[in-house]
Amino acid sequence: MNKTPWLSVVIPVFLAERSITRAISSITDQGVDGVEIVCVDDCSPDSSAEVIEDLRHRYPTLRLIRQAENLGPGPARNVGIDSAAGAYVLFLDSDDTLIDGGLAALRDTITATASDLILVGCEEVRRGKVRSLTDGPLWDLFRHNQKSSTEEEPRVLFWPPAPWSKVYRREFLNQRGLRLGLGVAQDIPWSAGATLTATSFALCRVPVYRYVTGTKDSSITTTKSAKNLIRLDQVRAIRENHDVATLPAHVAEHLSALAAIHLIWSNRAAYRLLPDDSHEDFFYRTAEEITAWTKLSPISPTLDTRPLMSALDRNMYFRLLSSGNWNRWQGALRRQGRKKVLRRLLQPAKVFGKK
Repeated sequence: MNKTPWLSVVIPVFLAERSITRAISSITDQGVDGVEIVCVDDCSPDSSAEVIEDLRHRYPTLRLIRQAENLGPGPARNVGIDSAAGAYVLFLDSDDTLIDGGLAALRDTITATASDLILVGCEEVRRGKVRSLTDGPLWDLFRHNQKSSTEEEPRVLFWPPAPWSKVYRREFLNQRGLRLGLGVAQDIPWSAGATLTATSFALCRVPVYRYVTGTKDSSITTTKSAKNLIRLDQVRAIRENHDVATLPAHVAEHLSALAAIHLIWSNRAAYRLLPDDSHEDFFYRTAEEITAWTKLSPISPTLDTRPLMSALDRNMYFRLLSSGNWNRWQGALRRQGRKKVLRRLLQPAKVFGKK
């Protein structure tokens, strides 16, 4: 008789014929029992589904669900949640991988804590260079605090806001009715909602997730599209879905800072992601949204928002966005862009766990 899996790894699949085998192998090669793999084919036009079908002969815990139409990664992940049998759910993008040794450590963490959320260490691989996305003050803080809540430690809101940076207790997701939305940047309201409503979280002390970018197989957005305007709506959704005024003041301040950082990111990426004729309008709409957040909960200039953004950078960009001065904003971006290139050239890549 088969035991209930302790983990369901949900993989949304679209244009993944060259990467899906690598993603699945990063799970199966770890040799950890009790893990099911749920691949959701989001009506991919390539041979991704056929590749997965071939792999099913080797891996009995691998399942494939085919969707009749393409709905995007958010709804595909929702299908995976609904069909998952595991006690916990981990999201894996089809072009990323899990880190060897991570699953065994994750299982031990879950056994020890049974928290709603398990924070996982993540590293980024870009063109062969590795850097940690989670090493630093938050890692050090949570390493010594294995079970907590957002009210006790609101800095958990600054853990990288991606669906794959946390592992979720499935019963918690279902009880709270937590599901991802449509469109790009659907991870913004999802991550905030899951973190705010969780009653407990813990850290897996061994890195688990490897985010792969800068290759022909990676899913990083490079196409300019008006669809990316939804990034502003996703930040607004956090404000609309949660009664920020009723949150404890220290939690509301951290949430407001998170919203501000998302808005800063969205505008810094506007030149790459949005049609040229929409940049200025997006800036002014962002200025209105950031003002709405400031009225709900002002942000202390000294609030530490690492690893998402330093307080120095956040304060500078925040002032520029709040001012509503489009010309000043453009000039600042050009100056910061030149400095960023210089820093990248002068600094070596960070490796997880090394200072």
